[in-house]
Amino acid sequence: MIELSRRKPADESIDYLALDDVTFNQKLLSTPVGSDKHTFVVAAASSSSSSFSDKYLTDGDISYTQRKATQTSRPPFASWGIHWKKPSFIGLMFLVGFILSLVHHLYYMSLSGESTGDEKKQAWPTRIGTGFAFLIISCFKATTTAALGQYIWTVVKRQPLSIKNLDRLFALSTDPIALFSIELLKGAKLAILLGAITWLLGLASIAPAATLTIVAKNISEEVHLPILDYSKAVWNDSVDGQYNAVSITNTIAINTASNINVLELSRQVSGSKWSYTLQFYGPSIKCNEPNITQQAIFNNITKYYEQNNIFTYDDQNDNRTNTTFGVGSGRLVYTSWSSWYAGGTPNTGFLPPPLVLHGSYYPQIWIQTSTSELVCTAVNATFNIAVSYIDGVQYVTQQNIEVIGHYDLSYMDVGDIESGPTINDSNVVTIATATGGSAKVLWNQYIPHIYALGAILGGNITLRDVTLGTSQNEQYSGYGTTNILGTGLMACEEIASTPFKNESSYLIGNPSSTFTNTFTSTTRPWLCRNQTLARGIEDLANNITISYLSSPNLTRDSDLQKIITSNTKN
Repeated sequence: MIELSRRKPADESIDYLALDDVTFNQKLLSTPVGSDKHTFVVAAASSSSSSFSDKYLTDGDISYTQRKATQTSRPPFASWGIHWKKPSFIGLMFLVGFILSLVHHLYYMSLSGESTGDEKKQAWPTRIGTGFAFLIISCFKATTTAALGQYIWTVVKRQPLSIKNLDRLFALSTDPIALFSIELLKGAKLAILLGAITWLLGLASIAPAATLTIVAKNISEEVHLPILDYSKAVWNDSVDGQYNAVSITNTIAINTASNINVLELSRQVSGSKWSYTLQFYGPSIKCNEPNITQQAIFNNITKYYEQNNIFTYDDQNDNRTNTTFGVGSGRLVYTSWSSWYAGGTPNTGFLPPPLVLHGSYYPQIWIQTSTSELVCTAVNATFNIAVSYIDGVQYVTQQNIEVIGHYDLSYMDVGDIESGPTINDSNVVTIATATGGSAKVLWNQYIPHIYALGAILGGNITLRDVTLGTSQNEQYSGYGTTNILGTGLMACEEIASTPFKNESSYLIGNPSSTFTNTFTSTTRPWLCRNQTLARGIEDLANNITISYLSSPNLTRDSDLQKIITSNTKN
């Protein structure tokens, strides 16, 4: 072994590599009174370590006698021991870590089988679990590190170690390479184990947060699904024949049309993914091209409007070249009429005389575009729909909507009237008598649907040339207004592709771009989901009926129905 002297001849170099082999003698390691474990006496172990020559003892500025006096004046040495604070800290940290581990386990057990819900709801269990994992690992790591520090001094006292291995011993918690020391593996296995635990605790912190897993399961639940209840009084609020903008049926219809989709229905089960099917009866509408009789009426309406300087593009029974068409003429893009519109319905205007003479027992809406005509008749239908929620977003699919036929109309009392002449309807039913009586109207609980639809389809779009100031962009001025401007029906082929958009104008320099700038929806064909105006109107009418399911004032709970949903659970 290498001997250490107090002073080294100046002409000799230091062999630093040899210092790694210097061995600490545990017998000379003790603690003086009033000092700590870090103050110790190091002696070089060798065959001649029991006595030094006087040459080495007297070498240097300090005499041997002075050194001896210094040694004899040192305080007495205290016995080896550990202060009570260290074991208390180790035990406390272990206990706190154990309690937190138990709480973490019980918390995750309480979540087992619970629905995960949406992303925000699921984020909190993950955050809480991660917080528990961090605190638990911190407590156990503090316990292990403190225990390792105490055990290192036990190893140093018990076993002689070279400086190299002593350095590795103290670096077990900071340098993973120290774990692979052969000498430490032979004489300090517990220290190696504690050091390994310190390092593995960092990896163990990943596992607790990952123990909460999400599993997709099919869940069977019995729920009350809403169906339309036509026995509720709200369906008869419009029996007086007047339009009420704030009535439930009308507000639902307007919102459905502007959203271009079914309104949000009530959620029947919790979870982010589920679906059910529903069957019910409800009002719908069927649009067809006019029959021969109806076409003749349309022709007369066209002539009537031409007399008022408003023109369709090209009627098969009329020649526009034989009429006066010039500056100020109206070019009809869309209009609708109905004798069944409620009184006060916005934008409806007046019925053209040819249509006034044509009565209809069933509610109808007549529609004229630049190049086509439609007659839409109110009908009764069976609805078969699928409602699903995927990641919190509602999807309603019209699986099958089958028209049954016209719905029945019957006379309904609407209030008392004063005496007057006896009045009979066409079916010789007395409506009022000379002595007074009850006023009666033809009614069905489906009629509010046609009233609501009329408030959307009523009105017209007629292009007129206007002179604008230099500070304004060119645009078309609509003759009249209609709520159809705020719906996806503007993108249907019959309106979006009207030939008038490309026809030369006296005042409009670029009619095509001016048309699309004025009516921007016409450039987005996907807004008209069924492309044609007839199918688009039918789709809108059906969406309004389905949206009625969103209001508890119009529905009742059906019998319990079992539905199977796909949901995620912890």
